[in-house]
Amino acid sequence: PYLSDYLYRDSTVGRDRTAFGATVDYRLGRADRVSLSFHYGTFHSFYNQRNFTYSVGAVAAGNFSPAFTRGNVGAGEIRQAESPRDRLSRTVMPSLSYRHDGPVWKAEAGLGFSLATNRFRDIDKGYFGSLLARRTGVTVSFEDNTDLRPGRVTVTDGVTGAPVDPGTLANYALATAGSSLGKSVSFHRTAFVNARRDFAWRWPVGLKAGLDARESRSDYRTNNTALTYVGADGRSSTTPTGTSDDTAAGVVDYDIAQRFGPYGFPKMQWVSPESLYALYQAKPNYFTADQNAQYRSLISNSKRSVELISSAYLRGDLRLFDGRLK
Repeated sequence: PYLSDYLYRDSTVGRDRTAFGATVDYRLGRADRVSLSFHYGTFHSFYNQRNFTYSVGAVAAGNFSPAFTRGNVGAGEIRQAESPRDRLSRTVMPSLSYRHDGPVWKAEAGLGFSLATNRFRDIDKGYFGSLLARRTGVTVSFEDNTDLRPGRVTVTDGVTGAPVDPGTLANYALATAGSSLGKSVSFHRTAFVNARRDFAWRWPVGLKAGLDARESRSDYRTNNTALTYVGADGRSSTTPTGTSDDTAAGVVDYDIAQRFGPYGFPKMQWVSPESLYALYQAKPNYFTADQNAQYRSLISNSKRSVELISSAYLRGDLRLFDGRLK
């Protein structure tokens, strides 16, 4: 019963929406009318979910209580994880209908379709959609724990015991980067026609006949790419040292670094997804990829469905006792 990990999230998000709709009715005569409708809408959002985690790793007996946790030497880790995405949804929906409301016959007919698309983007917009920077082999301790956060957090190097500043990217090693491009398309078509006539017999009877058809098509595809950062020496690491070249110091997001963290945490240097992708474009040999896993992901995440529902019907209505029973 002790606090083993603490994660706080510092996310940014922007959203905008557009919508347009119009309907035009034209009366052909006293009993006939044609209606044309068109609706269009978009939803766009950009967000970056930044997660920072303190992990103590392991704790010896006697080094914890509800108020504190003092991790074993070198068993802890601090890490940054980001997942920026750009999402654009668009819907287009026109329809055309005809209505006849005459003294003998009543009829309706209509056509309509809707097209909805949803796109998730990252590297085609110039940044990675996921990334991770780590520092392992540290000693993490929590003091003065409350229900909101640890009152004090200390991080020291597991070998030298020197303090480690979690807010400085030079203390982290670049670990992984990735992309998850996705697109879904949903297409619907409808068509219907029906006619009704009432007969003023001894017991009033109404007859209605019609046809109805609805088709839906859905197509979803996503392409996931997972990369491991190895640097110029071709070796990955989880802790920057004098012999490794995996430090994250060269890809700092200087704009977000000016903001103070939530819940009283200080300013934090975060990895810039744009700078990391620019590094990948300039030095692709600094990254390795599992091509087999990427191909399997592309195939297994491709889904398509088609559904058609059609019907023909004839309905009769009988009214009794002056319409009180139907």
